[in-house]
Amino acid sequence: MEGGNDLESLSASIGSGLEGDKAAQILNKLALREADRRAQLKHQAAASSASAAPSESCKAFLSQIDQWQQSSQAILDTIASMSQQEADVKAELDKLSVSVSEQEQAAAQASYYLPSYDSRQIASTISYLREQIEAAKKMHFGKKKFGFSRKPKKLPASQPATPLAEVHTNYADFKSTQQQHLAEHTAAHNSSGCRSAQQLRGLANLQQQTVVVNAEELAGSEYSLTNLQGCTVHLQGPMSALQIRDLVGCRVSTGPVTGPTFVYGAEDCTLQLASYQIRIHNAHRCALHIRARSNPIIENSDGLQFTSYAPAYAGCDDQLQAAGLHEDSGLWQEVQDFGWLKHSQSPNWCIMPVNSAS
Repeated sequence: MEGGNDLESLSASIGSGLEGDKAAQILNKLALREADRRAQLKHQAAASSASAAPSESCKAFLSQIDQWQQSSQAILDTIASMSQQEADVKAELDKLSVSVSEQEQAAAQASYYLPSYDSRQIASTISYLREQIEAAKKMHFGKKKFGFSRKPKKLPASQPATPLAEVHTNYADFKSTQQQHLAEHTAAHNSSGCRSAQQLRGLANLQQQTVVVNAEELAGSEYSLTNLQGCTVHLQGPMSALQIRDLVGCRVSTGPVTGPTFVYGAEDCTLQLASYQIRIHNAHRCALHIRARSNPIIENSDGLQFTSYAPAYAGCDDQLQAAGLHEDSGLWQEVQDFGWLKHSQSPNWCIMPVNSAS
């Protein structure tokens, strides 16, 4: 509270020495400066707390998701089993849609400390609830009447035939799975909550090469690009998560990532990324073509230029549609710089000039 006492003392001395509007203007400026200082301290304390105990943040977030998922499912079950006025049903579904979007944004922010496994599970839960909301809209307002199907979709033989509804409507099982995963794999995650690049499939230690990886090879799973120099890489298919680490002078274009994309070290690169969440660390002098469902986050980076993402290969539009990344949210121009706490524009990133976007 030292800052508050100093402000009061200074206010008293200014008030005694100046009169009228001039004194009021100075006092207002001092008050704003003090409020800004306190906001910065609060932000730093929160960031320090999250980084000091990421497991505690993870548990708290999963607990919050637990409560939200159960209440959302209860609303959907009520709508499915009761005959209500159309206006009431529409109002409930609209509120639920807003709630889903808010939780998606929260999950994007939490991706900093959540293990990638948990991020994927939460993304699947959100996707499932969206499907249920759409089913409810069709049932009440569509020409054809639809009920909620509890039957699982047929999966390829290589995947376990576990019904999505069974996984996500029984959150006790979901939470138990999370706890088991955390207990068994804590050592396999680094400080940012992701498995190391060495544990993921991907490309590593290449120079001056052009590589195209198709959807069959990507198989919708996690992928990594590590220690590449002067390479051009095209990842032409969906992925559940992507890690990019230590790239110099590279050009990378990707299909949709239905989870987080992390960049740990990139210099003089062009990255074309479509992902639910994007977090960039230690990147310098890079051009980023972005499509995301949450605000991109940068840290310890500079010289970054952002512009919109454009599909780069045949079939990409359909994949983006299936992944829920078919629309340009415009969030690529609302970057959050965690290394710049002032209210003014960060000097570490800018919108790419139109004549440079190509």
